[in-house]
Amino acid sequence: MIKLSLTKVENLFKLGENILFKINLSRKKFILSFILALLESRSVEFPEIAHHLNDEVEVSSNMRRIQRFFAEYSLDYRQFAILFMSFIPEKKYRLCIDRTNWKFGCKSINIFALTVYYKGIGIPILFEMLEKSGNSNQEERIFLLERFVAIFGHKCIKSLLADREFIGEKWFHFLVEKGIKFHIRIPKSHYFSYTNEKQRADFFLNKYGKKKLIRIFYQNLDLYLAMDFSKNKQGQTDPVFILTNEKNRNALRIYKQRWSIEVFFQSLKGRGFKFEKTHLKDTDRIAKLFVLASLTFIICLCTGIYYDALEKKIPIKNHGYKAKSFFRYGADILRNVLKKIEKSQDEFNKIIALITGFASSVFEICLKRTILEVQIKNVM
Repeated sequence: MIKLSLTKVENLFKLGENILFKINLSRKKFILSFILALLESRSVEFPEIAHHLNDEVEVSSNMRRIQRFFAEYSLDYRQFAILFMSFIPEKKYRLCIDRTNWKFGCKSINIFALTVYYKGIGIPILFEMLEKSGNSNQEERIFLLERFVAIFGHKCIKSLLADREFIGEKWFHFLVEKGIKFHIRIPKSHYFSYTNEKQRADFFLNKYGKKKLIRIFYQNLDLYLAMDFSKNKQGQTDPVFILTNEKNRNALRIYKQRWSIEVFFQSLKGRGFKFEKTHLKDTDRIAKLFVLASLTFIICLCTGIYYDALEKKIPIKNHGYKAKSFFRYGADILRNVLKKIEKSQDEFNKIIALITGFASSVFEICLKRTILEVQIKNVM
């Protein structure tokens, strides 16, 4: 395993530590070693990671070290939320919420996440482990968003994007009362009032046509409805209805950015670290693994963005899309460096300096630390 500039990499943790609690040095080293091992193994399965964690000890010793960390050590996820936000060089954020779920035996793994849109990809910020199968309820959504607002404030929210399962009268009233703009897809079976007509959403689409933005009355709220058609997975025409509290004719285009959270989930799972292959059942341990995998994802993403901008562009294929995503590009670069680390020490140090320096500069410019210090005391 690698033994190099841990002091440089540790600078990452200082972003959260300046506001919250100190992380023990040995824990930092384990987290960093785990991230590098995850990069090499390409899998969150502990036996695979144990083979790359530390070459100087037996794999069984590495395995015990991993198990002790996930069983005994507690993480403050607010620190990681602040750390993750520090990679986004913007002052206004487009938030996306969604969940990813799968089954391990009879156990349902259900993660409800909040991400921030950046360059077509969702950067994970906060999440909740849902102790059930199925969708989140309105209280759980409100709680997650209140956690975000408690740490970062509500003025930094450009808008919230969500798919049609994230609906409900209490939820919509909460967003309106808090002054949070939203673009949320709703089912075609919902009824609205428009110019004294109360009809299903699909009636209005058929009558007024696609890409129309109309002012409607819905669940005692004065809102807007944007309408269009799209293609579903089977290639069939599927009506799209976007409910928003913002009079913006670009509502449909804005909503398309919701796909960024799906890109993140795909990168974490089958296209990245095979997160759904974990054999963990305990939700607290899965939460820790989710945070560490998310940090690894962000490091790969930043590396890919940097190399595409300043080193070597990602090739564009005939269909007009990049041959690789920023995440995949960065992950491949880091893995290649790790394979020949003895010869690539300088290259690795350059990547680490880039990542920590970029995160620190963004943190100083975009996040008001004094405000955070006050707000963080009131976070549940």
